[in-house]
Amino acid sequence: MPQIDVLYTPAEAATESAAPDSTAMLDRFRAIAGDDVAHGWHIAAVARAEGLSWRVTLEHETSDSSLATEERIAAAADPQFLLWPDTEPVKRSAAPLIDALSLPLPIGVPAILLGSEAAQRKRAAAQGVLTGIIISGVLGLLTPQGSVVRHMFDPRTPTAAVPTSILCLFFWGLTYGLNRRRRLQAIDSLNGEDLLPAVVAGLQGHGVARLEEALRGQADEYSVVRYSPLLRRIWVTLEQWLIRPSLQNAHLAIEQQVISDREATQRAYNLLRIFVWATPVLGLIGTVVGISIAVGGFASFLSTNVDDISKIKEGLVGVTGGLSFAFLITLEGLLTSLILMLFTSSIQTREERLYAGIERNVAERFLPELQRKSPEREPGGVSLATDAWADSMAEAARRVIRALEIAGKRILTKWDEKHEVYVSNLTGAGETVNHAAQNVATALGEVAAAQRAQVGAVGDLGQVTAHVLESQAALQAAMLQLRDSGLANVLSELDASLRDLRPLLANLSQPFVLQAVPAPPRSDKAAGG
Repeated sequence: MPQIDVLYTPAEAATESAAPDSTAMLDRFRAIAGDDVAHGWHIAAVARAEGLSWRVTLEHETSDSSLATEERIAAAADPQFLLWPDTEPVKRSAAPLIDALSLPLPIGVPAILLGSEAAQRKRAAAQGVLTGIIISGVLGLLTPQGSVVRHMFDPRTPTAAVPTSILCLFFWGLTYGLNRRRRLQAIDSLNGEDLLPAVVAGLQGHGVARLEEALRGQADEYSVVRYSPLLRRIWVTLEQWLIRPSLQNAHLAIEQQVISDREATQRAYNLLRIFVWATPVLGLIGTVVGISIAVGGFASFLSTNVDDISKIKEGLVGVTGGLSFAFLITLEGLLTSLILMLFTSSIQTREERLYAGIERNVAERFLPELQRKSPEREPGGVSLATDAWADSMAEAARRVIRALEIAGKRILTKWDEKHEVYVSNLTGAGETVNHAAQNVATALGEVAAAQRAQVGAVGDLGQVTAHVLESQAALQAAMLQLRDSGLANVLSELDASLRDLRPLLANLSQPFVLQAVPAPPRSDKAAGG
């Protein structure tokens, strides 16, 4: 088999105990020699050279293409990848080197995992708020004139602030949820289906110490091991196992990783829960504002002259338009809250299911193989008996199952409580809206009754006016008849007679004396007569 020795100097210095990354070396080799020539070559051995350099032996199993490969490397004159001065290949060591442990790791960490959570929140806030403002402006300026949607989002009116705020919160939460979903997909891509079988095979072929050394050599700040939940749990388990082979300590190390991931997940979804709570509250605030504006406008209208029925109808149309605006804001808040709640629940459930699957794989597939390869020891250093080991494994499995059951019950309980709170909030919001609608309907009924009473009073006043006019006409006719009948002459004669009687009445008012005179005696004849 043809072999080529090269002098490789990594861009970042490796430690004394860890060889440079084989993937980086092969990528550098392909960049220099080209894919057509580099195809089929693999790393056979690695040894420390002078300084920070390494002597690497490349080997090809099928064809003798070393001459073309050497020409490509020499022509490139890359200071990081040079031909070795002599032709003697590096002797392979009896034990396989760490680089021979091949794990199907991704070439690099996805960029979304390298950024901080705070920076992603800020970007999501900027994108969501900007999207909400743009869509609100489009709805407020490009929708038909006089439509309810334009009235809601018209940027020239102060009432557009509430529906615009709801849209900004909605798109903010939606953008952050999509970023969280892409982050979850990136984490899932680091836990390939063939990764755990490769780790178990490496444990069987190379042992605990070499597997831990291989993972530790790749666990730098931007390594896959740092961002893969599966490799991170395996690495801390191997570290703890090298200190003391104890299943209990391994479970404690894994539990610390579980708690850390759970707290990070809870913190990540707190912002989305706030949005789910805030959007219906903003909708209710918009409803109260819309109802207040509508009722206030109608009250100011009633304070003016409302004798014209057409003006009354116009006022009622304005009130109903204001009420439709208010109720549409409530509908917007409830719909956006429902969409965000369902979207958040689906992503959080998927993330919890991912971590639960990782815990199950580590407990069922990696820990048993770890105990078979390096049995758990008592404090004195003696290996546990087979029966005791089996019992301890069964007990560990039962503990893991109980822990998973308890965690699942806690998650379900918290979800039920939060779901009940969400349903209670939405129910209370609906009852508040219904109560407000009933109050408005009652007020409108009272206003209509008052208007009908005013209209009836105006009709009665017209009838009374007609009767007065009729009485006035009858009185004028009677006066004309009296004038025609000579009543005026009779009254003049009566006045003259009364004037003649005035002196007599004046004499009667003077004092006078009445004297009694005896009457003459009557004769008998006269008496008898």
